[in-house]
Amino acid sequence: MNTREKIKKTIIKHSTKAIERLIAFHEHSNAEDMHKFRISIKKLKAISVFFTSHKKPAFTQSFLPVKTVYRQLGEIRTSQLILEQLETHHGDAAKKEMASLKLVNDCLLFHLRFPSIIQELQKHFSKLNTSLRPIKKRKIKSRLYDRLEKTCNCMQKAKKNTELFHACRKKIKKILYVAENTKTNMNLKKLDVLQDELGKLHDIQEALIFTRKDKKLALKLKKDEQTVLNRINKMPVNPANYLK
Repeated sequence: MNTREKIKKTIIKHSTKAIERLIAFHEHSNAEDMHKFRISIKKLKAISVFFTSHKKPAFTQSFLPVKTVYRQLGEIRTSQLILEQLETHHGDAAKKEMASLKLVNDCLLFHLRFPSIIQELQKHFSKLNTSLRPIKKRKIKSRLYDRLEKTCNCMQKAKKNTELFHACRKKIKKILYVAENTKTNMNLKKLDVLQDELGKLHDIQEALIFTRKDKKLALKLKKDEQTVLNRINKMPVNPANYLK
């Protein structure tokens, strides 16, 4: 099977999974279904942009319906994570109630829009394979390495400005999503460990924004944040460290 056919099958697989997970979340409100839907969307975007025409990628042209629901579910995900942090660190009861109400409201908005959401996504996903272009294996390898270099540059800057770490994580995940569908000389396990630590950092920072007035809880979260930052700062930022 050539690269083009393999990517076509991959796009169909993730499109189908995304729809299935979204329906499951609508029916059962299971956080794991929502999380897996968002992962499928991230993979679809990364793969489609990488393997489609630079001038008119089908995914980015009509991405607005997908972007809207992705962000809406992102709001739900953030509310869940904040609530989890409040529960873990025994946060203020009023804060818990506020976070819980926001979560309920976000979920309600999603369920009300669900029929139109599904229709828009199915229409969009049906167009994804139309703009795939042939790409040589050595070109895939060089483009992935170029992205790795940019990611490492981002990490170097982020160590001086921690607000950039989330952007670095997005870059790493895009590399991982493409690399899992092709042969590469990258050490994907190392990259995955790095993005996982960056994810933990982001969750803590999101919770800190919501709980900044609760000094006791903010202090605990700040301690957790520094622990994760210490681990991240020990990780290498040279592309050669992420090659086999």
